[in-house]
Amino acid sequence: MPQKASVYQRYFNAEHDMIRQTVHRFVQKEIAPFVDEWEEAGEFTCRVAAKMNAGLDQVKEIPMAKNFACQVSNFATYEAVQIFGGYGCMREYLVERLYRDNRILSIGGGTTEIMKEIIGKRLFG
Repeated sequence: MPQKASVYQRYFNAEHDMIRQTVHRFVQKEIAPFVDEWEEAGEFTCRVAAKMNAGLDQVKEIPMAKNFACQVSNFATYEAVQIFGGYGCMREYLVERLYRDNRILSIGGGTTEIMKEIIGKRLFG
């Protein structure tokens, strides 16, 4: 019996290592590219906020920052739901709530279309 348990344990450990390596490669391939965009969205938003605090006119840049951050967030939560598969749509999982709440971000404070209209008015008169 102990020999069988030992063989099973080695098999389980090898399988577990293979799964861990597969998940690691998946994260590197699918998740890591988002980090640039998350950082860019955060930096852009902070730069706009700092200019606002300095008293500079940022009417065009505010909707640009909002739209970009919402776009990055929408894509990231969509990918998270894809990764979770069917579980991504179940209320028991945090990813479902993040996906649902994320839709409100692009609507609250002015829809993406309204923000684009504000940007266009500031660019062209």
